[in-house]
Amino acid sequence: MSARLRPLLLGLVLAGCGGDEGAVAFAGAIAGAGDIGRVELELQGSRADLDEDHDAPTEPGRPVLASGRLILPTGVTIPLTGNYHGSSETLYASGGGYVLGGYLEHDLHPEELVFEGTYQGPAGRGRLTLHEGTPEDVGVLCGTFAGSSTGRWALVLGLHLTTAIAVPYAASQRSMFLIGLVAGGDVNYVEEAEYGESGGASASGSVALDAGSAEGSWWDGAAGGDWEAAAARCATP
Repeated sequence: MSARLRPLLLGLVLAGCGGDEGAVAFAGAIAGAGDIGRVELELQGSRADLDEDHDAPTEPGRPVLASGRLILPTGVTIPLTGNYHGSSETLYASGGGYVLGGYLEHDLHPEELVFEGTYQGPAGRGRLTLHEGTPEDVGVLCGTFAGSSTGRWALVLGLHLTTAIAVPYAASQRSMFLIGLVAGGDVNYVEEAEYGESGGASASGSVALDAGSAEGSWWDGAAGGDWEAAAARCATP
């Protein structure tokens, strides 16, 4: 799956529970060297079209409409529209100079769909992660990381899983897509085995759900540092 993401600047597909009748919702984040923000999307279709790993979950030639918004820390809200293509399990959404795209992860958790991807925006490119669920059910925290590398860090708390994306300010350094679990306020992440040029990264920390904040440390196999994030740094009108 990661091999499909590398050649494309595309990276997202959506589905979820809640939202309008006949729609599935996702919430998550983008993070890049130039910006960070919260993403909320709905796919006008059935969850059954997405939760089974097969070649054509929707009828070929009939893309499903997707719509939502990107919320930047400044409070600016950018409408997003696009299409989900069942035959390739990809979705492309755009608006306000941003183009998002991604692929569906089927096997991370039987009760939670997750999408990983990439985006291109006015300030450059970066990564994207989306979790199945309404904006009320999915927590999104935005922040930074520092140490042997520095950049932007976004953490998404789903109903069963958590993911984090880390994108360095320096284009010469690689970004990370991490998957993990929350247990008793502690988070532990590992880099997706098939993603990234070298892999092997990990992170851990603690989440204060009431305060909407989190902090911890990260390690990429050779060096590491600290990270921190807060819901307040992902503006929500």
